Amino acid sequence: MQLRDKDQQFQTRTTRARSAQARSAQARASHTQRAHTIRRAGAGTAACGAVALAAVATLNGCAGMAETFSDRWNVEYQVTATEGDLGSVQQIEYQHWATTLDRDARVRIPENSGESLGVSGPSWSEETIVGAGLDAKIRVEGSTVPLSCKIVLEGKETVAESTAQPGEALECAATLPKFE
Repeated sequence: MQLRDKDQQFQTRTTRARSAQARSAQARASHTQRAHTIRRAGAGTAACGAVALAAVATLNGCAGMAETFSDRWNVEYQVTATEGDLGSVQQIEYQHWATTLDRDARVRIPENSGESLGVSGPSWSEETIVGAGLDAKIRVEGSTVPLSCKIVLEGKETVAESTAQPGEALECAATLPKFE
């Protein structure tokens, strides 16, 4: 009888062990399946989120998009020394449109006072972008020679001109037309 009891105990343990192994394998498979499902759902959710974001950006941002791509002008600022060269100019500051959110940015050359401008010769020019309906401006300081400036729109039309005597600040400014 003892042998039978031991045999039954062994079979019971073996059955329990096999059941535990089977449950463990099922749990791993179930976990793996859930993980794959979650990953797929996550990917789908991310894809849906990207589509939703694009739709919202398109619907809400149409005005901003049109503004970004169309409502700006190519502007050229020109400064000329009517006698001599621009070597004595201490600073040039001009308006440009850096981004849609920063429509009123100024560029100052040199950036820090006391630095050299680095301009020589009788003329200087810079091409940039300025938003429609905004002011295109340039200011030049510290010249010991007479200066003139122009603001040219789209490489064709002069929208502002000015002159200054030695020691005077030179300024040119024009409000650019809006697009219809």
